[in-house]
Amino acid sequence: MTITKEIDKLGEDPNNKYDKTLVLIMTDGESNTDKEYTTDKIKNMIEEMEKDFKWNFIFIGANQDSFSSANNIGISSGKAMNWTADYRGVEMSYSTMSKASTYYRTTSLDNYDNIIKDSE
Repeated sequence: MTITKEIDKLGEDPNNKYDKTLVLIMTDGESNTDKEYTTDKIKNMIEEMEKDFKWNFIFIGANQDSFSSANNIGISSGKAMNWTADYRGVEMSYSTMSKASTYYRTTSLDNYDNIIKDSE
């Protein structure tokens, strides 16, 4: 698995420092053609951002096992969800992301490993 150009931007400036950063990775599961950033490289970058800068990541995917795909790049299953690639699926995933980001902005926890469930 490789990651699309939008995700490649994670590697452009690892010195960005924000008080609270939540990154949403949303994919339709289609084939990607990127070669610069591999799954392992993205996983290492995500782990570094989580450890060094306290960033949090959510993975929302369609047409795949999103929990496995998220795990492959270092995102726990509590920060992952599947969505159906149709109107209702997009609506549901955006609603979930809105709730999760509101929860993230309005709470002060040390651990957001179950952010999707906790924000319901």
